[in-house]
Amino acid sequence: MPEPVQTAVGYRRVHIPRLTEMERMRIFQVLRSGALIVAFAIAWATAAIAHSWYPIECCSGRDCMRVDRVERTPDGGMIMIVGRIRVQVPKGFTQRPSRDNDAHVCVRKNGDGSYVPRCVFIPAGV
Repeated sequence: MPEPVQTAVGYRRVHIPRLTEMERMRIFQVLRSGALIVAFAIAWATAAIAHSWYPIECCSGRDCMRVDRVERTPDGGMIMIVGRIRVQVPKGFTQRPSRDNDAHVCVRKNGDGSYVPRCVFIPAGV
């Protein structure tokens, strides 16, 4: 290993060996694992926060979901979309205020496979 060298601005420059491909792959795997853990923790914490304020009459702990998209229907109702699930919310259905500025819907599944809203949470201004 070469001796440290004095540079023009007073810092020392030291030779650092290059990493092998295996070492680079291992560092990448560790960083990727850490990023996945952080992402999972954030997602879990967000879900836990939302489920902590759903009223018991709306949710049994597994039937309430954050809504990906809300579409208005011509008759004044809404279609709330969660992944591949579409929930038709009729005009005049009671809308509760959302506490986290996201739309949420609590549902029950019909015998025909469709979903019916139990409770709808809408952020202000939607």
